[in-house]
Amino acid sequence: MQNEIFLPGELLDAIMDCLEDDKKALSTCTLLSWHWCASAKPALFRRLSIFFYDRDTTHDFDAFCKFLDEESSAFVKTVVKELTLSCDLGQQGESIGDLGLIRAYQVDELLIRLPAVQKFTLTQAAVVHSDIIPRSLPRDLEELHLHVVCYDTIRPYGDGTGCDLVHLINLFASVHTLRLSTVLHAKHLYMYGKYEAEETPETGYISEGRHISESLKIRNLISRSRGWDSDVPSHKYRGRRYNIHRPVLRLLANSRALDGLHRVSLDEDFSSTALALQMLGGRLQELRVVASLSYPRPPTMEQDPFNLSYLTVLERLHLTIHIPAIDHRDYLGWRYVGVALRDLAENIPVRVIQHLRVVFASQATMSLNKTHLAQELIDCIMSHLEAEKPSLASCTLVSRRWYTSAVPRLFRKITVNAYGNVRSLSSFQAFLDDTSSYAPLHIKFVVLSCSCYLNPNTAAPGTPEMRIIRRPHHGAIDAQTIADLLPKLPSLRAFRLSMAQLSLCDHAVQSSRIWDLDELHLEDIRYQADSRTDQENCSLVQLFNLFGSVAKLRLHSVTLEGNSYGDDAAYARAEKEAGERISKSFKVSELMCTTERPWNMFSGEGRHQSRPVLSILSHSGAAKDLRSLSLNDSFSPSSCAIEKFGSSVEHLNLAVNYFPIHALSEWTTDDSVPQDPFKISTLAALKTMNLTMRIDRRGLAYEAEANILRITEQTVKHVPPTVTRLYIGLHCAKSILELLKWDVLDAALSALPPSMTLSFGLKICGGVEEDEVVYREKVDLLVRQLPRLMSKRRSSIQWC
Repeated sequence: MQNEIFLPGELLDAIMDCLEDDKKALSTCTLLSWHWCASAKPALFRRLSIFFYDRDTTHDFDAFCKFLDEESSAFVKTVVKELTLSCDLGQQGESIGDLGLIRAYQVDELLIRLPAVQKFTLTQAAVVHSDIIPRSLPRDLEELHLHVVCYDTIRPYGDGTGCDLVHLINLFASVHTLRLSTVLHAKHLYMYGKYEAEETPETGYISEGRHISESLKIRNLISRSRGWDSDVPSHKYRGRRYNIHRPVLRLLANSRALDGLHRVSLDEDFSSTALALQMLGGRLQELRVVASLSYPRPPTMEQDPFNLSYLTVLERLHLTIHIPAIDHRDYLGWRYVGVALRDLAENIPVRVIQHLRVVFASQATMSLNKTHLAQELIDCIMSHLEAEKPSLASCTLVSRRWYTSAVPRLFRKITVNAYGNVRSLSSFQAFLDDTSSYAPLHIKFVVLSCSCYLNPNTAAPGTPEMRIIRRPHHGAIDAQTIADLLPKLPSLRAFRLSMAQLSLCDHAVQSSRIWDLDELHLEDIRYQADSRTDQENCSLVQLFNLFGSVAKLRLHSVTLEGNSYGDDAAYARAEKEAGERISKSFKVSELMCTTERPWNMFSGEGRHQSRPVLSILSHSGAAKDLRSLSLNDSFSPSSCAIEKFGSSVEHLNLAVNYFPIHALSEWTTDDSVPQDPFKISTLAALKTMNLTMRIDRRGLAYEAEANILRITEQTVKHVPPTVTRLYIGLHCAKSILELLKWDVLDAALSALPPSMTLSFGLKICGGVEEDEVVYREKVDLLVRQLPRLMSKRRSSIQWC
C-alpha cells in the first residue's frame, strides 16, 4: 500500500463527500471503510511524512499541532514510529533561501504530541535561532537523521544565545544512531537568506560543545558528505572549498555525547576524514571509512595526516579509499597517490583490519588478495614509493613497515597464473627462495593455473595455428615441477591445479617427502599415459604419489589425453596397473568427481572422461579408507565402478546426466535394465544416499521408450538396509512428464522401511506451448498418481 496520495484536492473532496458516515479524521483519505480502519491504523500511520511548502513554517506547525490535539486524532499519537519533516520549497536546493526555517522549540512541541516516535528525520531544512526554549524533558531515540540541514552560526565569543543545532540535539537523551548527510552551518541565515560560511576559532567549538547536554549519549555515528559533492550545490564559497561536516563533528567531539561511541561510519574526503578521526579519539571499537583522495588538491586545504595508530581499542576496521581519475602519464599525480597510500599504510593498526579496498575512478578495484588493475598502473605507483617494494606485497600498495604484520593475511591464499610461461613459475619460486620474506611460512592455499593463449605470430605461415585463438589452452606441467615447488611451502594445506596438461615424466619423480593435505583439487586437467614403459605409466599416478593423507580429493573434468592404450581390454589392463602403482601412503577420505562438459554423443569425443581416473583409484589403496563418495558425470552407470571402492563408503552422492543415445542405449526396455544397475548393494556401510537423475529432453526424442524410472526403481530396491536417509531427485522437462511411469517409482519407494527418512524432489525445467490450465491439470494428475509418496514422505516439486 502506498504511504502518500498524489490525487488533486478537488477529486479527493468529491470522493469524501460520497462516503457519508466514513469521514473521521485522516483515516478517510485512505479510502478505507470504518470497519477496517481500526486494525489498519498501526500500519497506515507508522511512517508519517510532513511536507512544508512555505519558507516560514510557523503557521503549518501550529495547524498540525492543533489537529493532533483534537480528540478524533488521539490514535495517531500512539502509532507513529517514524516521523519525517521536509521543508523543501521545490527549488532543488540552489541556495539556502530554498530551505524552510525550522526552530528547535517547534520540533519539541511536535514530539510532545507524538511520544511513540523512534526515528526522526529532518530534511531540506534550515534550523534558525529562536528566543523560545524547548520545555520538555529529553527523550530516547533510535535514529536521528539530518539530511541537507543548515544551522545558525557557532558564536565564538559566548554571547549567551548558543547554537541552534545544539538546542535541537538537546531534545534527546539517548540516540542510538546519529546520521549526518550534508549538515552545514551558515552566517546570518534568517536575516539575509544567503549561504555564507564562516571560520570559527577552536574556542568557539569548545564553548558550544559544553552547551550540549551531558545526558546525551550517541552509540553510532554515520557521516556522509563525500567532500563537497553533496545534495546542496552551493557550498562553494569565497573562492575555496570547505569540509562541510568539520564544524558539527568538532562540536560533538568537544561534548560528552560521544563518550559511549561504539561504531563510526564516515564517507568524507580524505582530509576531512583524517581530522574527524583525530577529534573522535581512541573510543571507537568499529570503524567504517569511505574516504576520497582529491587531486589536484585545493591549495588552501590543509594536509591532515590519516593516522589511525591512536585508535587503541579498535576491533574492526573496514576501509575503502576512492582515487580520482589520473592520467597514466601524470607523474606528480601518481606520486601524490603513492605517497598518500604509503602514509596511510604506515598508520593503520593491522591487527584489527577486516577489509581494505582501493577504488580508482576507472572502477578498477584492488583488494588484499587480488588486483584487477593494469600492471602498468601498479608499476607507475610503486615506482614512486622508493624502497617500499616488498616483493609480491607491492601489489597491495603497503609499505615495508605494514608488510611484516600483514603477511599472514596477505599470503594465506596465493594464486599463480603461469599462463604457460616457465618464467612466471620460476619468478614465484624465486620469491619463495627469498630469505628476507616470511610469506612462505604463512601460505596455506596455493592455486596454480597453467592456462595459456597461443601466439599466432609464432606459427609458421599457412599453418592452422595462424588463426586467432580466443579460448585458453592447457599449459604443460609435470609432477617433478610440483615436487620441486612443495618443499618451499612448509605450511601448505590445500593445493589446486587448473587448466594444465599434466605431462608424463620419463624418469622417476624425486620428492623430498610425502605431503599431507586437507584438500587436493584438480580442475580441467589432461593427463598422459603410456603402457610401454616399465616405470609409472601415468602422469596422474606420478602426481598422486607426491601426497600422503588427503582429506578431500576433488576431480573436476580430469580426462585422459588421446588413446594411449588401444582397445578396451588394454584400457582395463593399463588402468589396473596404474592403480597398483599408486603409493600405499596415498589415502583419501572424501572423493568428489565431476565432469562439467557433456559427451559429444555423435562424435564419441569424451568417451572416457571419468572412467579411467575412477578405475585407477579403485585399484589403489586410496579407496580402502574412503568415507564419502560424490559422482556427477555423464558416464554410463556400468562404468562408474562404485562396487570397487570397497565397503567403507558411508555417504554416497550420485548424479547421473542421462543421455539415452549413448549412455544408456543398451537399457531401452524393462527387460534390459539389470538388477542393481549402480551396484549400490555392495556398499555395506552406507548410511546416507542422494540419487539425482538429470534427463536430457533431446535424448528422449530419439529413445522415447527409455525407462528412466525403471532404472531408478531397480536402484531403490537394492538400497542397503543400513541406509537411514535417502533422497531421490528427478530433473526433467515439462514435455516428457507423460512418458514417465510414476506408479513404478511409487511402488518401489513405498516398499522402503518406514524408519528410513525419504525425500523426493521433482525439478521441472523448460516451457511448453499449451494452455496453462491444461498443463496444471497434468500436474494435478501426476500428484494423484503418487498418493503414497506424497502423503507419507517429504517431497517437493520445483519449477524453473
